[in-house]
Order: sequence, then structure tokens, then C-alpha cells
Amino acid sequence: MAPLRYYLFLHGIELDDNGKAFLLDESVERACWLDKIAGEDIAVMWYGPTHSAIAYNRLLGDELLTLYADAASPETAPFKDKETRSRWTLAGRAVDRRLQGKELKWVRGGSAAGTPGRQSIRRCRFTWLRSNNYRPVC
Repeated sequence: MAPLRYYLFLHGIELDDNGKAFLLDESVERACWLDKIAGEDIAVMWYGPTHSAIAYNRLLGDELLTLYADAASPETAPFKDKETRSRWTLAGRAVDRRLQGKELKWVRGGSAAGTPGRQSIRRCRFTWLRSNNYRPVC
């Protein structure tokens, strides 16, 4: 019997030699993770239908935004922030309310798919650490 093969979808962030990888669940349509890496508050946005993930700095001017995936929002702007309830596109642009037209600052990273313990197929390499976390090497 052949071994069961499965793939992991990951999005890796690297800031000032600090890295972290986020395991992406391809079974969900949209998700958003909030974290702090190298002192920067970031949001990783995932949109399952296009297998797209991207990270942004959550600080917009003097305001720290709490972004989340909103199931009721249209696919063109599937994320919202709790502070202004503005809707956000995967490209990091607010499309309505007080923040309409504003853009989040992109954070360097890359997405990858592969089997556990192997190098990724696209953009970044990921090395399995004893802490059960992938460290991106972009």
C-alpha cells in the first residue's frame, strides 16, 4: 500500500532575520491571522478559492487595525477591520467607510505548498524546526 501523501500550504514572513510560517487551511474560504514579528504588528490574509495569502503591517498612520475575515463581505473585499468596519481587499486596499482608498503596507513573505519535511515548490524554502514550526528562508 502506498503511503498517504498530503500537502501543506504555508505563508512565510521574514522581518529583520525573524521568521514565522502560517499554516493555511485550504478548506476554508477566507481567514486572517494577527501576529507580531520583529516588533511589527502584522495580519496574514488568506483567500482559499484562489489559494492566495499575503501579509500586511496593521499600523495605518497612528491607528493599529484589528483585521478579520468577514463571511458576510463580498469576495472582492473579504476582510474588515474592527475599528472602522471598513472592508479590505486582498490587495490591502480599503473600499468603503472612513478608510476608503487607504492602503496597508505589504510585508515581505511568500507562499509555498509541499509535503512536510521537504522544500517548498514556490518562492520560499521552509525548514522544519524542532519546535514544530516552519522557518521561511526567502
